[in-house]
Order: sequence, then C-alpha cells, then structure tokens
Amino acid sequence: MNGQAVVPTIATDILRINEFHVVSVGTGGVAAGTIDIRHLDNSPIYSRIGAGNNNALTCVWTVPASKTAYIVSWGGGAGGGNKDVRFLLRATCMTNGTLTAGVFHEKDILLLEDGSDQVLLSMPIKVPAEGDIIVSVVSAAQTARCSAHFSGWYET
Repeated sequence: MNGQAVVPTIATDILRINEFHVVSVGTGGVAAGTIDIRHLDNSPIYSRIGAGNNNALTCVWTVPASKTAYIVSWGGGAGGGNKDVRFLLRATCMTNGTLTAGVFHEKDILLLEDGSDQVLLSMPIKVPAEGDIIVSVVSAAQTARCSAHFSGWYET
C-alpha cells in the first residue's frame, strides 16, 4: 500500500478497530501522508494515522468477546489553550459492570489547564466483553492540544 489507492479489506464482520499501525515505512521512517480506514463510500472514517506518525492516536478501545477489562489508571494532558479542559473517562457499562451497549457512562473526570495528570484508581473499573472505553475531551479553547491514555488488564 502506498496511500494512493483504495485497498479493500477481506473481513466483513469488523466490530471495532482497536489498534491501527504501520508495519513498514519508506525512507522517512514515518507515514508520509494520511492513512485512513474508512467505508468504501469514503464516509465515515473509522481510524486514521496522521502524516508523520506510525500508528493511530486514539483513546478508544472495545473489550474483546469472552474477556473482561479492568481499568486501573488513566490520565490526560492539555496545553496551549489557557482554558479549562475536561477529560471524561467513559465506558458502556454500569458501575457493577453490566453492559449498556451504545450508552456511555462517566467513570471519572479530570480537569486540567495547561498541564497533565495521571489518575491511579483505588478500585479497578470493570468493563464487560464488547464494552467500549473512551476518553472524551471538552474545552472552550479551540487551540488546546490534548492527549489521553488508560491502562489495565483482561481476564477470561
């Protein structure tokens, strides 16, 4: 693939794209242009690797079938906006771990202004199989640059 032509996937039963990365690069060592995974009619874009990167930079995850995820930490960073930035750790499950497909519930909130923070959870957050985990960002600053992450483990 050179990023200049549509290359359809063989799979037709894709639920989510949890990770998207390159496995080989040219002389620049990174993607020279934007690489998208999208529907054949060009909309929507499911995942994107931006020029100059080698993996998609998203903070979204779907727990695989027959697994349970436990989130133990998360965090975010914001800069350049000089305004409050609200980070929301959300998942499609209730507090007891019951799946609520398509309905996100806030699990934790982090408020920052030009800084970063790591949140270590005193109790892991349980997310069931096929549950979605996402960190959303809300800010009045259109120029804010933000990043987020979460970590944990799976059990069968």
